[in-house]
Amino acid sequence: MWLPKGSYGTKTGRVKKYSDHHQPCKSCKAFDMEIRVYQDYYHFLFIPFFAKPGKTASMRCNNCGEPVLTRAILQEYETKTKTAFYLFSGLILIGALVILVSVINVIGQKEKEKLVADPHVGDVYTITNPKIASYYFLRLSKIKADTILAWKNNYMYYNRASMSEKDDYFDSSNTIILTKKSIRQMMDNNEIYSVDRGYDDSRGFNRIN
Repeated sequence: MWLPKGSYGTKTGRVKKYSDHHQPCKSCKAFDMEIRVYQDYYHFLFIPFFAKPGKTASMRCNNCGEPVLTRAILQEYETKTKTAFYLFSGLILIGALVILVSVINVIGQKEKEKLVADPHVGDVYTITNPKIASYYFLRLSKIKADTILAWKNNYMYYNRASMSEKDDYFDSSNTIILTKKSIRQMMDNNEIYSVDRGYDDSRGFNRIN
């Protein structure tokens, strides 16, 4: 994969700026120092991911611009400065995405459980066999008491499909008898990948032969 030059590696970022009015400048004797503390960090696509250990401070007189190279003073500022959280932006972003995906999955699972618990004629179940990564559709055609009749589609899919192919259809002669208990068991066994209700004609779920 081609990446722009410099889009990953290490960079140096300023993590803190201080003003010091107690330390006199050796050149102009002014008490007006500015201290900047820097830290190296790893980045990818220009997004900081995590900071490298150690910091570097610089000190300069605001009056005359003369740098102050007193190591003890610089080290004091390096030690007391905390690593800026933005240097972990990439990790924070990844963590937030993981949480978001988890929340969406939980919401989707609860909605699926709700639809399975209250089946309606016309519901389309995407049935999966995780062992061979195959999928097919079942369209509920009749519900009477605890008995559910469903039509199976004509194709077998080997990639996740959210709609049927244009030549696919539900075969009314291929009826499967289910019960409310059996579909709950299928749900518990993760055989029901998704449940669709209120779909439009573009999904192909209204094609019945």
